[in-house]
Amino acid sequence: MIPILSPAESAALDAESEARGVTTDSLMENAGRAVAQEAAVLGCFLHGLAGDVAARRLGMWGLIAGDIVRALPAAITALESGALGET
Repeated sequence: MIPILSPAESAALDAESEARGVTTDSLMENAGRAVAQEAAVLGCFLHGLAGDVAARRLGMWGLIAGDIVRALPAAITALESGALGET
């Protein structure tokens, strides 16, 4: 049997559903912001680490952007392997 709601009950149910939807949207938005912030922090850290790797390989003077890009795999490997000595 399908329950039949009065107009007042239907309106209350719609309002509750709408409030939950807004709360869920807000929660997902905040979660998305946190993930984006973490990705930005990781990207900045990896960029700096790759610069350090490239400078060790080639010397600090005369580095170009491509040198840093080519050092990214080594920087990622160092980070994943724990070679940086951080816990």
